[in-house]
Amino acid sequence: HRSVAITHLQQTDPSLPHYDKKTWTFQRGAMATIDRDLGVIDCYFFYNLIETHVLHHFVPKVPFYHAVEATEAIRTVMGKHYKSDVTYGSLGFFKALWTVTRTC
Repeated sequence: HRSVAITHLQQTDPSLPHYDKKTWTFQRGAMATIDRDLGVIDCYFFYNLIETHVLHHFVPKVPFYHAVEATEAIRTVMGKHYKSDVTYGSLGFFKALWTVTRTC
């Protein structure tokens, strides 16, 4: 199912840290996610949810119609802690699905 693949890719990536019970905090858990790009599919069917997921972990009440601009704002605040994989657009999403499923 496509929503399972989307959720899997937002929470799983070799670059994301994993925490045990002793080191996990809400903030660390919230940062352990990644924005992806599914192109026009994300834009028209998911209201940019896939490329603004990191924002959702920190401020879930931001309405979808402000999520892109709010993501730009938190990207600046988070700096090196913000994770995204949007280099190859929707092709990158499917490449990540293959890579993440094989390596994680």
